[in-house]
Amino acid sequence: MKAGKTWIRTVESPKATALEVKEINESKKRWLQAQLTSKAPRSIDSYGKFGVYRYGQTDVLLHYYARNLNVTAHEDLHELARSEQLDLDIVPHDHGKTMQLTVLWKAKAAAGRMMYIRGPKGFRKNIKTDEKGRVEFEIENPGRFLFRTFVEDHTPGKDDGKDYAFVRHNGTMVMTLPLVK
Repeated sequence: MKAGKTWIRTVESPKATALEVKEINESKKRWLQAQLTSKAPRSIDSYGKFGVYRYGQTDVLLHYYARNLNVTAHEDLHELARSEQLDLDIVPHDHGKTMQLTVLWKAKAAAGRMMYIRGPKGFRKNIKTDEKGRVEFEIENPGRFLFRTFVEDHTPGKDDGKDYAFVRHNGTMVMTLPLVK
């Protein structure tokens, strides 16, 4: 990762506080590792500029936004749902067995974005966001869910001496559903 930052937020301390992370490279896999400073409920929010990568025949400048939202109650979700320091954010809101997600790009609704949802027992759903940047789905089985989306800027450029055709901003969020309280 060329540049990045990771934060932790809790219900008691909702202001984003920087976490010190180190990048781990093992067995052709990369990830960030940090000592967590607070227990759940919490949100770990991370941004990274990974540089120019090849996708098929195209060189793309990759930015990555990741969240791990560790909450069990609606009130805690309400406090930690929005990650204002991230340009690309997936904002959850629960309605019991129904979950609503809003995709925000630079604090504005991102309409027409594909949301890829993966959950327990093979749950898979691909839904485009509506004009308000929202999607909804029914929670069929309890467990861990992964939400993924992206925004692209089709302006070519150069980063660290490497040409790219466009910029891709990938965003993911992981959380356990349904909320139990």
